[in-house]
Amino acid sequence: MTDEIALAGFRNWVLSVLATLSATVEDQRQYLRENGVGLDEIFLQLDDVMYISRSRVDDGTLDREHFALLEGFSRQVFEFGESIPVGGWTLDFVESVESWGALRRSAQRVADVLGGAWAEDILE
Repeated sequence: MTDEIALAGFRNWVLSVLATLSATVEDQRQYLRENGVGLDEIFLQLDDVMYISRSRVDDGTLDREHFALLEGFSRQVFEFGESIPVGGWTLDFVESVESWGALRRSAQRVADVLGGAWAEDILE
């Protein structure tokens, strides 16, 4: 049972990170204010997800297909990050970039797929 709880916690965490990435700009702004962090923190959380996800694939608790979906999204985030000029890591700036909306929609699509696949295993 402990392993199942740990797996459900991992899945909830992944979906929570994706929810932050897919949230409206106003909700993201509120998240950043409430947590006292900068925009880069949202991306660092995705890095953490990817790090843990690799070990979950290795131990068989994350399907390779789901990892590939996360990895593709992570690459999209990395490419987006590379396009941001020095000093541009503010929500006001990225909100003005058309690809920010596309990134948020991609996060939602990934969350929808994973959430659907994991629905019966996620803790309420």
